[in-house]
Amino acid sequence: PYPSAGISARLGGIFLPFDIGLYGITTIGNVLDSMEFDDARVSIDYTTFGADVRYALYEGNLFLPKISVGAGYMYSRQEMKFKISQDFTTNAGYEGGSSVSANVATHLDMTVATHTVFAQVQASKKLFIFTPFIGFKAAFTASEYDGSWSYSTKINETEKSELSDSDKFSCSNSFFDTGIQPQVFGGLGIDLAFFQIAVNLSYNMRSYYTSGSVLLAFKL
Repeated sequence: PYPSAGISARLGGIFLPFDIGLYGITTIGNVLDSMEFDDARVSIDYTTFGADVRYALYEGNLFLPKISVGAGYMYSRQEMKFKISQDFTTNAGYEGGSSVSANVATHLDMTVATHTVFAQVQASKKLFIFTPFIGFKAAFTASEYDGSWSYSTKINETEKSELSDSDKFSCSNSFFDTGIQPQVFGGLGIDLAFFQIAVNLSYNMRSYYTSGSVLLAFKL
C-alpha cells in the first residue's frame, strides 16, 4: 500500500435498468518520488482509470436475485525507478597497492502500460441493508513494457569501461497473446443512510491470484 487519491462515480437507474460507472486512482505527487533506503533511492508513480456499463437482465423478486451483465475498459500505467550508489575505500592491492576509492552505481527504470477490456455477469440480492453478490468476469489484457538499466564502476574517479554497461529494452503483448483471464468474484454491500460499505474478493482461475478490497463510499 502507498499514498494515493481516487474517485469513482456511478449514474443510472433513472428510466432504464442501466448504469455507467467512472473511476480513477493516482499516486500523490512529491510523496513517492524520493524514497531513500540506505544507499538506494526509489521512485514510484501509478495511475489507472476506467469505465464500465451494466444492464439488469432481470430485476429479481422476493425470492430470486437480480441478474445483470456488464462490460468495461481500464487503463493502468506504472513507472518505477531504482537507483543504488555506494562509495568505499580499499587497500586490496589494486593499481599498485595504494589506497583505492571506488564508486559502484546501478539503476533500473521501467514503465508498464496495461489495457484491459472485460465482460461480466453478476447476481445480487438485497436483504434489508445487506446486498451480497457473486459473479464471473472474462478479461483480456494487452501490455507495453519500456525500460533501461545501467551499472558503472569508478575507481579513483575514473570510470572503468570493463566494469560498466547499460542498455534499453522494450516489449509488448496483445490481447491475443495473453488469452482470456477468467475470474470469479463476490462480496457484500452494506447501506447505511448516506454511506455504503463494500467488501470485495476475486480469484483468477488461470494465475491463481486472489485480491480483495474494502470500500467506504459517501452517497448523494
